[in-house]
Amino acid sequence: MNKIILIEIILLFGIISTSSINAQNIPDWENPKIIEINKEPAHASFFGYETEQLANEGVMLQSAYYKLLNGNWKFSWAKNPSVRIKEFYQKDYNASAWKSIPVPANWQLYGYGYPIYVNTHYEFADPRSPFTEMKRPDPPHVPHDYNPVGSYIHQFEIPGNWSGKRIIINFGAVSSVMYLWVNGQKVGYSQGSKLPAEFDITKYVKAGTNKLAVEIYRWSDGSYLECQDFWRMSGITRDVYVYATPETRIADFWAKAGLVNNYTDGILDLTVDLISKSAQKISVLVKLFDGENEIYSDNKDVELNDKKSISFSEVFSKVKKWSAESPNLYTLKIVLNDKDGVVLQAISQKIGFRTSEVKNAQLLLNGQPIYLKGVNLHEHHEKTGHVMDKETIIKDLSLMKQYNINAVRTSHYPQTEMFYELCDQYGIYVVDEANIESHGMGYGPKSLAKKSKWKHAHMVRTQRMFERDKNHASVIIWSLGNEAGNGKNFKATYKWLKGADATRPVQYERAKNDMNTDLYVPMYSRVDKLENYAKANPEKPFILCEYAHAMGNSTGNLVDYWDMIEKYPSLQGGFIWDWVDQGLAEKTKDGEKYWAYGGDYGPKGVPSDGNFLLNGLVNPDRTIHPGIIEVKKQYQNIAISIVNIKKGQFLLKNKFYFIDLSNYYLSWKLRKNGLVVAENTQELPVVKPQMAENINITLPEISKDAEYYLQTYIMQKEAEYLIPANHIIAAEEFALSSFKFPGDLSKSTKTILVSKEKGTYKIKGENFEVSVNSVSGLLESYTVNSVNLIDTAIIPNFWRAKTDNDYGNFTFYRVKSWRKNSAERQLVSFKITDSKGGNVASGEETFLVSVKSVFKLPESSGSLSVEYIINGNAEIEVKTTIDGISKPLPRFGNIIRLKNDYDQVEWYGRGPEENYIDRKTAYFVANYKRNVNELYVPYIRPQENGNRTDVRYISFKNKEGKGIMIEGKQLLSFSALHYSIDDLNAGKAGRVGHTYDLVKKPNIYVNLDYLQMGLGGDDSWWAGPMKKYLLRESNYSYSYIIKPL
Repeated sequence: MNKIILIEIILLFGIISTSSINAQNIPDWENPKIIEINKEPAHASFFGYETEQLANEGVMLQSAYYKLLNGNWKFSWAKNPSVRIKEFYQKDYNASAWKSIPVPANWQLYGYGYPIYVNTHYEFADPRSPFTEMKRPDPPHVPHDYNPVGSYIHQFEIPGNWSGKRIIINFGAVSSVMYLWVNGQKVGYSQGSKLPAEFDITKYVKAGTNKLAVEIYRWSDGSYLECQDFWRMSGITRDVYVYATPETRIADFWAKAGLVNNYTDGILDLTVDLISKSAQKISVLVKLFDGENEIYSDNKDVELNDKKSISFSEVFSKVKKWSAESPNLYTLKIVLNDKDGVVLQAISQKIGFRTSEVKNAQLLLNGQPIYLKGVNLHEHHEKTGHVMDKETIIKDLSLMKQYNINAVRTSHYPQTEMFYELCDQYGIYVVDEANIESHGMGYGPKSLAKKSKWKHAHMVRTQRMFERDKNHASVIIWSLGNEAGNGKNFKATYKWLKGADATRPVQYERAKNDMNTDLYVPMYSRVDKLENYAKANPEKPFILCEYAHAMGNSTGNLVDYWDMIEKYPSLQGGFIWDWVDQGLAEKTKDGEKYWAYGGDYGPKGVPSDGNFLLNGLVNPDRTIHPGIIEVKKQYQNIAISIVNIKKGQFLLKNKFYFIDLSNYYLSWKLRKNGLVVAENTQELPVVKPQMAENINITLPEISKDAEYYLQTYIMQKEAEYLIPANHIIAAEEFALSSFKFPGDLSKSTKTILVSKEKGTYKIKGENFEVSVNSVSGLLESYTVNSVNLIDTAIIPNFWRAKTDNDYGNFTFYRVKSWRKNSAERQLVSFKITDSKGGNVASGEETFLVSVKSVFKLPESSGSLSVEYIINGNAEIEVKTTIDGISKPLPRFGNIIRLKNDYDQVEWYGRGPEENYIDRKTAYFVANYKRNVNELYVPYIRPQENGNRTDVRYISFKNKEGKGIMIEGKQLLSFSALHYSIDDLNAGKAGRVGHTYDLVKKPNIYVNLDYLQMGLGGDDSWWAGPMKKYLLRESNYSYSYIIKPL
């Protein structure tokens, strides 16, 4: 018995010893217990200046105790950790042969490795790819054979007057993990690629030149928490700087600026954390300024030894509240003085008084229920990848403000500090999201949210986000992360956040209605689900954390979402996915610029989800997509409706929650058959928030023989908050009468002669000839004054080039028969008659000819007929009818190919930008003129584009004004491009297909339709267009008249 026990003890000891040895051999970058080594505690983003004047100016570069280290650093890249240069950090290591790389930068954009884009998989463990070393995720392990390591060396100077100071180095963001050495000595380790890493390097540096060495691993255990839908790249991606502080210093502060007394008065609760290595008598002076006016001052003497927190509290009567509509900011100054009154540190911080809370199933800001008219935002620059500059951030915010976007979800990680400062300043609501997404692990038992050993990593990322961003008025909601399952780790981070901050709600999408979210924030819910939720007496507000997937030509049925959202109090908006197409700027061998996407980099087999990262409302260079104009319309905050048109009475409603309409004026235009016949501007009443007043518009008399539209525009008076003066912030149009469509084509007094030549019927009149092929049944030529106005036959068409949504939702797979029906119709009857219905023989003259062809469709039980009616004025009526069909049509229309000369297009319909049946409320009816080149929309992956709806007539002219006029006998849709439908189907979705694949044709392809199906956009992988935007009837017929010009 004793022997057995002894053996068991020996075996157990061996197991324990072996485990200990193995644990010791685990690298930090594969150990979820090791998140950081010697890293400074998180704190609010601030800088302590040496004088109050410098704090007032707020430019860190002006401080004698700040040095920006950005620039060119020496760089070495290794394929994996085992082949990296291990001794590079040593003081005497000679790196003169190394190349340089900019800091900040993603090293993949400088030829070191390659960018990888995947959505929900891990790029280093993708079971779909033969390339990845790991065939499945196995946390915390990452590849060893291919896990690139970047080694950086930089020389920097420490001024002599920094002696006796505490010296800190700050890395704004590093992906994925980093080790730091200074002057050959190891300083520390950091993980988490979207928050600062600070290290105290006081004991490692000396006055004069110092050597900085940084080692970065592309993948680590932390990568399992960074499985976001964006480019997977590495490097130092935000600023690097060193700064010096006194030993007695402000370690942190939290300025809670709320509202009390029925949201009328402001309350400031300020906590200042102090630290000193020795006993000190100091004082803390706090001031608050409204502009230049000091409205509060308090000074407290402190006997400090080690650490101490001191508090200030004050109520301010009738404070100017902060909101996205009116981002009023106050300046808080905190000055730390020594016992002699000498400034040790001075801090200046902008703060805004506001509240954010959930009450009665509504999100309230300053006591008011608000709408979040938002977008999701990734850090992306077309040239620098994840490295953002101030100019680009301001450009983004400026466009958002101008297009009525008032909120950003920082998907799916905290942005750079500058972003929050600008949101505070210009007025953007922020949902600040922790850098946690373990999507590739799924939501079930393998989810890292459920694993205890990953709790620490979840917690650190959440806590550091909170500590850095807690003083920003723009941050109104915390988000625990994205698509990482739900479990005890998120319940722990929720509990910690709620304990740390009672001033903001917390949300998490995967929590659904569980306890660890204050709001119900689903993604991609359909419109009917919104209504079902709102009718069920909910306890939480409903805000879509992602919706309206704006991939390629998308953003359909946004009007249906907002009609529903505005119907129920608990529905409070959402965040469109997403803001910017994540294309990277590249050039072809010929120097043509294009934007690259997933699969464009690296060797064959590199994991890729193709173009699924091209979901923006704007292009990578921030030029807009047409869909953002519809967003602006649905997000607008001022509405006008008719009260009594005869008296010129309208109702003006202010949908803002916090500002009146004193900074806006009205501009209006009255159009007669598309042309402006009257216009004016006028002042508006100062309508208070959420109120409405009647206004009068004096209109001229409207005749009964024409169509009239009144178009109203609410304009910005004075520029403010990135919105320029005279900018349109809201618009509405009103149809005051109906268009008079042409009747049936009538015969003229001029005769026409019918003749037959080898299966082709020639219909000849004075100076014109029309040819109809009796074998194909189609009109093949239209010659006027010896010039053929069309290049090929007028072809019936039911197909469109696939949009990104079409690929994703398989709609075109379900209706693929219509492509064959378009191309392989079979003529079953052909008949020529005169105006009385009698047959017309070859050689016979008449005043009106009808040519009717009937076709059998190879994959439909229905039939198609096309009728051409021609009179002696060289006018042709084309009537296309389809009946007896059972499957929805992608489109119903004709294709007409014109010569390239006729590229001057004028139309009366919706425009000027591209629009579709489910995305047309923002595109007003008018007479527009464009060159064909201007009708093309260069989506990064070529697809259906350029459509215009509700068109009455279109003309195509050459420079001499000659060409054709097309008049609809009902509303038409059209596009006119130098590309055919087949051209725009450039390849398999997500694999090939760029703008450079398109070869501009010397022709114009006119798609002249009755209708085409909507774009959809509820999502891009399952949902098609809403049923009401499909062509689901069993019969369709439409007509138009072609005339020479």
